[in-house]
Amino acid sequence: MNALLFAAFLATGAAQPAELDYSTGALAYQALVTGDLSLAERQLVGSQAANRNDGAWLLNYGQLLARQGRVNEAREVFRQVDRAPDSEIVLASGEVMGTREVSRIAARRLTQQSLSAR
Repeated sequence: MNALLFAAFLATGAAQPAELDYSTGALAYQALVTGDLSLAERQLVGSQAANRNDGAWLLNYGQLLARQGRVNEAREVFRQVDRAPDSEIVLASGEVMGTREVSRIAARRLTQQSLSAR
């Protein structure tokens, strides 16, 4: 699932916080990067009410579910991103991409990984 590490979406460089425009931990960025899925879940669930229609939040929540092996739930969350307002995010590579495009990539990777696991 490391190929799906979409928590790095907002990694804009060491000089800037990873969760720009969000309260610290709202996207569970650091917890996902370090693999602390328990903390990531607490942070994401705790910030759900304020962010349930936010593409970046949904992407990280979907990533959490995928890493927990909850692939069908993750796929559904990635679909929800299409109903959320599209916003641009900065990937770890520095590339800027829309949340909807990233969600489609994530869903495709889930499908590919599911097929290769058979």
